[in-house]
Amino acid sequence: MAAKSGTGSVGDRHGQELQPVGNEASAVKAAESTGEEDPIQEAVAATQFGNFERLVSLVENGRVPADVRTPDGVTLLHWAAINDRLAIIEYLLGQPGVEVDSKGGDLDATPLHWAARNGLVDAVHMLVSHGADPLRTDAQSFNTLHLAVHSSNVMLVVYLLHEGLPVDSTDSSGRTALHWAAYQGDALSVDVLLRWGANVRLLDSTGFTALHWGIVRGNMACMRRLIEEGSDLSARTHDGKTPTVVAREMKCYPTYAAAVAEAGRDIVDGSAVPMWLSEHGVQQLTFLWPYVTLSMVFTELASLNAFFALLAGVGTTVGMHLAMVKFIQRARGTKRLQIVKTGYLAGIFSASAFWVGIRWAIYVLPVTVGEFPLVNALFAAVAAASMFMFVRSMRSDPGFIPLAKDVPERRQTIEDLLSAGEYDARHFCINCYVRKPLRSKHCRVCKRCVARHDHHCPWVSNCVGVNNHRAFLLFVLLLELAIPLFIFLVSKELILLAPSDEEPMCMVLAEPFCSIYSSDPLTVLVACWAALQLVWVTFLSVVQLMQIARAMTTNEATNMHKHGFMGGAISPPARESGEAGVSSSGASIAPSEIGPDKHNHAHGNNGGGPARLCMRLLGIDQFLMLMRDVRLFGGRGQGYSAALQSERNVNPFNHGTVRNCMDFWADGGELIRMSDKPGTSGHGRVGGRSVDYLRLWNVPYGGVGAGSV
Repeated sequence: MAAKSGTGSVGDRHGQELQPVGNEASAVKAAESTGEEDPIQEAVAATQFGNFERLVSLVENGRVPADVRTPDGVTLLHWAAINDRLAIIEYLLGQPGVEVDSKGGDLDATPLHWAARNGLVDAVHMLVSHGADPLRTDAQSFNTLHLAVHSSNVMLVVYLLHEGLPVDSTDSSGRTALHWAAYQGDALSVDVLLRWGANVRLLDSTGFTALHWGIVRGNMACMRRLIEEGSDLSARTHDGKTPTVVAREMKCYPTYAAAVAEAGRDIVDGSAVPMWLSEHGVQQLTFLWPYVTLSMVFTELASLNAFFALLAGVGTTVGMHLAMVKFIQRARGTKRLQIVKTGYLAGIFSASAFWVGIRWAIYVLPVTVGEFPLVNALFAAVAAASMFMFVRSMRSDPGFIPLAKDVPERRQTIEDLLSAGEYDARHFCINCYVRKPLRSKHCRVCKRCVARHDHHCPWVSNCVGVNNHRAFLLFVLLLELAIPLFIFLVSKELILLAPSDEEPMCMVLAEPFCSIYSSDPLTVLVACWAALQLVWVTFLSVVQLMQIARAMTTNEATNMHKHGFMGGAISPPARESGEAGVSSSGASIAPSEIGPDKHNHAHGNNGGGPARLCMRLLGIDQFLMLMRDVRLFGGRGQGYSAALQSERNVNPFNHGTVRNCMDFWADGGELIRMSDKPGTSGHGRVGGRSVDYLRLWNVPYGGVGAGSV
């Protein structure tokens, strides 16, 4: 949800050029230059344009009192607040006679109201810290929280809630901040307010609940969250309209019905649809389902002739998949099933590995062990090590950022970030309420922030982060070796078993392949299926190794093309731009922070259709992006290459290929992290020196920059 950001949050502090603004219709207009004879207009213009020296000169020389007011009561502090002139605000508040809560303008608003209406977090913080009353209301009966919601700056909303403002305070029309957030379709603010305990059943003066207003706006995310938190689907307005009636009048009934279904409610009576499966049950079922599916498909393909086997195999695969989806959707009370959030793909891999192990142990090993004992021993060792790494990758803590113990601790974190000029979406997570270390990211599937986040991988049903990245990569690399070894052993087994005196009946394969296949068809099918896994394994191996050589994560590699490395910040202090769409006031959030993960070889949503989803699941999209980078950095496409190597794309963690690889593989800690207790370890190396990625706030050591592939 993009949000208004005003004119910037730390303009004075970092010397950025800000355009003066004003939003009170009756306020006196500033002079276009500072050459006006009227000293009051001159002072107003100096305040708007951030001319600190000129304003101080006017006040100190006695030409304009610091508490001067225009005819409608607007003060210099109002103009400083609405233009986010922090140095001027601090100066004026130190002058005698200046009232922090002075009211003025048509809306009888305070400087705090003006700053909050424009979503200026730093200005609001400075005024509150100097005694401004956030519960004071303007002529429209809006307090600071209401105005913060109007600005759609979720960072400001989070700050004010941690300052202790009552979440359900109402204006003169009985509307709370939640009513206004729902009406504006601000899904981020709605979510924050609901998690803070906002009452979804409160009625305003017209009898509208927040859900009614969400329907008026037609935002599905808002409606779903409000319904999930217990909105009354039968609540009637003063003129007798239920949410369903309002949805039909606003011509958004299909969206409303979908929101009700996804929230697990019955649209007729609003009751919760019974759920037969818990989240844990869904994980278990989706993980085990491929075992049944693969068993059925392999058996059919091996026992029927080619034509009927193909039909039966495809039909069984599609039918079993649809049956699982429909069953789980029904068992979950009509909630939509998102495959990437389940253990389905991890189940496909583990079921495949199970069949490989069974066929090797029972059929391949007895036949080939005499002639190829070392190859069999090597395969057994590599396959066992790969499965161990798979389990470690799936079950271990990827590097979850420790959560704050209580509200005071979270409030202190916000205060510290504000003091450092870093209270924005790149440094603070509005979902976990934690300070985000560099290279971390909030995972929408795991619902936690992960240190040195690489990607969320559905093939292991877990995030890949600082603590399990090596285990994950070893899992993939060992697979790259284990699969060819298995195929080699199967080929030798088939040759040894091929009948010499029979004429097998094959409808598709020609001799001698027909004889070879007929000797052990099920093992052949399992080997072919294993060979198909080499597609995503190979793509992923190449991408991961190249990224390690460049000291980049998958998340950073993807975002570099969209928003710059780490959102364009290359060195402390953090740059103003932040992540994608993050204004200097932190008013909006990067797309990757608020939607399904769109990076990685995975595996976010299925945007772009089945073909696009397939490319993501197989890692083809990341591989193509990597090859494009290699081509550009290799001397072709100089224009784009230069753009990638621009300042915002510099990688400060890059210390050259050799050093980067040594940092990843030999960081001084355990090769495979064995501790499963979250928040206990985030050890890594940058440039050969130890860092703690759970608490990495600044780039520790300068690197050679972007461009080394």
